[in-house]
Amino acid sequence: MKVTDLSHTINTNMSTYTKDERLEVYDLASIEKDGYNEKLLKICTHAGTHIDAPSHMINKGKTIDEFEVGDFIGIATIIDVSSLNRINIENLISYRDKINNCDFVILKTNWDKYWGTDRYLQGFPSLSEEAAKWLCSFNIRGIGIDTISIDTFDSIDFEVHNVILSRGKIIIENLTNLNSINEDEFTLVATPLKIETGDASPVRAIAITN
Repeated sequence: MKVTDLSHTINTNMSTYTKDERLEVYDLASIEKDGYNEKLLKICTHAGTHIDAPSHMINKGKTIDEFEVGDFIGIATIIDVSSLNRINIENLISYRDKINNCDFVILKTNWDKYWGTDRYLQGFPSLSEEAAKWLCSFNIRGIGIDTISIDTFDSIDFEVHNVILSRGKIIIENLTNLNSINEDEFTLVATPLKIETGDASPVRAIAITN
């Protein structure tokens, strides 16, 4: 069994969608003064590698804590879309059989190579609204991507988010290390913090392969 970390390290220099989402870290205690170390984190629910729950965009949508923990563990199909700027149905249709037999669709764009730079936040690949509807016609639990958003960087209405989340599915954003996976399918574990009425949560996403 091989375990691959698909999560970015959480730190004050990580890429965030807005400046207001930047992580703040405070030392509450130290070994020198108190005999133990303890930090206080001020962190956005959408910081780093994270899951969007339906309530992120959908009024009265399902919140993070309303999911069963097993809903965040399942078989994932990885689709290489690294040559594309816009991911359309025609780019996905050859994976129909695999999508029909998986829990999560993971889109590998390789955009994570720009993590921590200004480039990461602009012009990243995204899923088309039509492709999102097509994917959601399958019995999947969610869609993941290695960019900061599954919508376009200049989106105002977040059409793709709304398509996916309105159908009760989850979105995983800011994945990384997808190039380290050499198999088309793997077991994905992406368990969030159990935040009451949470619209999202950072996750430690991992891939388990043989």
